Amino acid sequence: MSGMCVIACALGTSLAVQVGATSSLPPLVEPLGPHALEAEAHALAPVHPDHTRPVVDGAFDGGFEPVTFPRPCATVFGFLPYWSGTSNIRWDLLTHVACFDVQVAADGSVITSNGWPWSNTILTARAAGVKVILTVTNFTPSQLLTLLNSSANRSRLITNLVNLTRGSADGVCVDFEGSASNGWASRMPTFVRELKAALRAENPEAEVWVATPAVNYNSSWPLTQLATEADGLFMMAYAYAGSWSTTTGANAPLDSSGLSVTESLNIDYANVLANRPTKLVLGLPWYGNTWTAASASPGAATTTFVSSATFASATSQAATYGRRWDASSSTPYVAWQQSGTWRQTWYDDAQSLGLKYQLARARGMGGVGMWALGYQGTTAAMWDVITQNFIDPCPVCPSDINKDRTVDFGDFLAFFSAYDTSDPDADIDGNPGIDFGDFLAFFNSYDEGC
Repeated sequence: MSGMCVIACALGTSLAVQVGATSSLPPLVEPLGPHALEAEAHALAPVHPDHTRPVVDGAFDGGFEPVTFPRPCATVFGFLPYWSGTSNIRWDLLTHVACFDVQVAADGSVITSNGWPWSNTILTARAAGVKVILTVTNFTPSQLLTLLNSSANRSRLITNLVNLTRGSADGVCVDFEGSASNGWASRMPTFVRELKAALRAENPEAEVWVATPAVNYNSSWPLTQLATEADGLFMMAYAYAGSWSTTTGANAPLDSSGLSVTESLNIDYANVLANRPTKLVLGLPWYGNTWTAASASPGAATTTFVSSATFASATSQAATYGRRWDASSSTPYVAWQQSGTWRQTWYDDAQSLGLKYQLARARGMGGVGMWALGYQGTTAAMWDVITQNFIDPCPVCPSDINKDRTVDFGDFLAFFSAYDTSDPDADIDGNPGIDFGDFLAFFNSYDEGC
């Protein structure tokens, strides 16, 4: 990939750009992850000034401001790359913002922090009651094996992450990608457990998230164990098509005759959904792919991969050339001729995302997320569909004692205060009286969510 990739600096329009003939994805061979490709494409991009511009009222204190507007009733977890701005983000519709990224080496040292801490972004998020999560990345399998195999290297990285998040972040998202055929992913549960213990020694509410692949190639990822150790898994439910594709198709097909989001949930994430569904967040793309193709037909043979395309640029193409709908994958696409050659862009919009949001709700998942914030442009449609699915109506969780729509340490304190005084807020199980049954019901939902 590195020899084929050039830097796309037209932020908000084009992402990774690659030239040359596409090739098929061989069966059961794991491609480089989408976040890794994006990081490579923006390796020379500067940190967006929105994140680090001076803060008028001084340093952040690590706390939350009171929030009065309605909050999402499920997790809405957005990745925010360092090269993307914040001007069009609806903070009131997020629960978590994953600041991407701090890059680390095989020995656990920090290679680059990309302007972290992002003082202005941190303050903006916290004013809206959004948890700030620092994303740590490494995309080289050999380095990941060296890192995770060594207790000294893991300890060095954990110490660095504790220092980087102290007073500035509410947790860490571990975004390690690349073929796991050498076994590095099997070491992830140990690392996540150690990291979580270290972070919570300083902040009892600190969270550890893991970005996980859509397809668990060769069952290399211990997803069930990770769901036990982590506070949440961000399933990267995209890149089902890309630069390797020999035919045009959906980036995140809801269902299809081949790989799809539904199939990944039914097969790769079946155990997680059966045992810890609220730990799983369905991450969805706010970007798509453009190819030159043999015709305008869905599934036409590709000749070159032109570029990735943000939602903003894809909808601009649709406005010019017309939006088409592929019923087999439940996604939109655009087809047009340029200099006598057919081009197709496949992407996700409010309609296709809404269908996948409904899938997440139907399967009892913890929520949804997106890669990446900033790619939506100025449109309100991408936010409106979140409002429709996760603001009203919202289910009520009896263990949410302080009514902030999350079950966390604040509810732990509120529960025991109510329990000691026989306050009705402590009646979790719905049975008459406040007793040990309510105690058990609270802690079951505290561990697993509502």
